[in-house]
Amino acid sequence: MNISGLVGKILSELPERTSQIIAARMGFETGQPRVLEAIGKELGITRERVRQLEASGIKQIDKVLSKSSVLDDFFQVVDSHLDHFNGVREEKRFLKELTFLINADDQEIAKIRFLVFLHKKLSFFPEDENCLAFWAKDKKFASRVIEFVKKMNKTVLLKKSPLAVEDFEKFVKEIAKASGFSGVSIGSLMSWVSLSQVILFSPFGYIGAEKHLEIMPANVGDKAYLVLKTKEQPMHFRDLAGS
Repeated sequence: MNISGLVGKILSELPERTSQIIAARMGFETGQPRVLEAIGKELGITRERVRQLEASGIKQIDKVLSKSSVLDDFFQVVDSHLDHFNGVREEKRFLKELTFLINADDQEIAKIRFLVFLHKKLSFFPEDENCLAFWAKDKKFASRVIEFVKKMNKTVLLKKSPLAVEDFEKFVKEIAKASGFSGVSIGSLMSWVSLSQVILFSPFGYIGAEKHLEIMPANVGDKAYLVLKTKEQPMHFRDLAGS
């Protein structure tokens, strides 16, 4: 799938300056979105004028797409992949996976995000204190997923010790059942857990929060203790240092 070609075709429907503004706002060149003020300074117009042109450009694109099938194949890939996770997926993972599925270049992720943004049947949820940014097919269902993640976060933070990796699946299923998701596959549940801003995985075989020693050892002594705890047998210092 020619992502740059699709984006170019869509932007060709716009006046050149409007096209330039949208490309800058979406970060097509650098991968990082540019702020309104910087774009306005470069073009010699006000920040508010940049915002107006961006909004009118998106509105014009939506109008064109409502009568076109140019993105139908792309949207089909997006929908199909999102269905694998019950319609909710963390943004960075989602965009990387789409890049692989459509055989695009890593440098085109910003353009892929732009095309996903044009999919009016999807909703974007920005990052907050509980969840990383994510995309969803249904707002009401996504709100339930957010509550599930919040419950996961709260329960993990209340624990004095982290969970062993082998116990985590059972723990997730218990929280899922309490959240009304008992019929959801463990794959989808784990995908939703990856939205959490709180839950972290330790290379020592534990899952918990930053406050747990096993997750974020404070010093070399803590790390040495964890290596010994993981090995469950005496180790020579040179072996310990190597670990």
